[in-house]
Amino acid sequence: MNTHGEREAIVLSIRAACGLAAIGSLLVFCRTSTAQPDLVTNGGFEVPAIGVPNAIITVGNTGMTGWNIGGASGIDIVRSLWQPAAGYQSVSLNWTSPCTIVQTLSTTPGACYTLSFRIAAENPATDGTIRSVRVRWGGATVLDTTFNPTGHTNASMGWRLESVSVMGHGSDELRFESTTPGAYGPALDDVRVTPQVSVTAQPSPVTACPGADAAFSVGASGAGPFSYRWQGEKPPQSGVFADLIDGPTGSGSVITGAGSADLQIIGVTSADATRYRCVVANVCGFTATNAEALTVLPSCCDTVDFNNDGLFPDTADIDDMLSVFSGGACTNDPNCHDIDFNNDGLFPDTLDIDSLLSVFSGGACL
Repeated sequence: MNTHGEREAIVLSIRAACGLAAIGSLLVFCRTSTAQPDLVTNGGFEVPAIGVPNAIITVGNTGMTGWNIGGASGIDIVRSLWQPAAGYQSVSLNWTSPCTIVQTLSTTPGACYTLSFRIAAENPATDGTIRSVRVRWGGATVLDTTFNPTGHTNASMGWRLESVSVMGHGSDELRFESTTPGAYGPALDDVRVTPQVSVTAQPSPVTACPGADAAFSVGASGAGPFSYRWQGEKPPQSGVFADLIDGPTGSGSVITGAGSADLQIIGVTSADATRYRCVVANVCGFTATNAEALTVLPSCCDTVDFNNDGLFPDTADIDDMLSVFSGGACTNDPNCHDIDFNNDGLFPDTLDIDSLLSVFSGGACL
């Protein structure tokens, strides 16, 4: 390790290069990993990216993005003195004495998260003292763990994964405290806080014709098994969601899969036009998907090529429609459409003929 004087010089150079002289408030961000959302900012300790083997961030300095430093001395950001667990840098919680790193996270009240990190020993071949660290969440101790440096070197640190389940309260302080005396402390890397229930596939908006079926689906990852409960927004745009129940809706449609990952509304009507979301839960917590809209069109007409002969618009389609409507044959049987041209479920009625003539002339479906 560097001498105390050398470390102070490095501190000053890092402050000058990275603008670390000012002491500001804790910055809290959310970043997303490729697997699950990670609430921790700079959990790999990659910022600031130092250009020396190691650098000191002193107590009270906010130079290590996302983290506050507590204790009596400071912590080491290490780039090349030893092998990191991930990325390019890691930290030691002891400079000349045990210190702490703290970050406040925005969480969902009642939801469960997995807090994970990698632990090793600073300069394991130099000092054989068992390294120890205490982890606090929201002020409460959730883990006390140790690391034995025996048999490890700076080139082969033996990083070990630790994890514990924690519950969100809206705002939670994450704190790592070195409980190792002296100048050689525990090394940390790859700190993450990820939801134990995470939506991996959001539902998509759906547009359907009256009488058609509409489907929404959701994908989730985390600690299963999962439970699902689809909800509908009533009244629309109110922000108030109520649980759906399988069976007839009372407006002519039927709901299936309200308690599964796949919701289906059979025979939609205009009364079903609203936003839908799914609440996914496990034994520890829950999360809600995005709310997506079901749009039910006023009507949905068939193609004007009523006889499906590939020629349209042509008057043979009108002739065939009138023939079938009056009980006659279609010139291209059995390939003609049915006579419910506007798909309103009412046939035969003259509105089907009116709709065909309207669409034929470039107008709307009636």
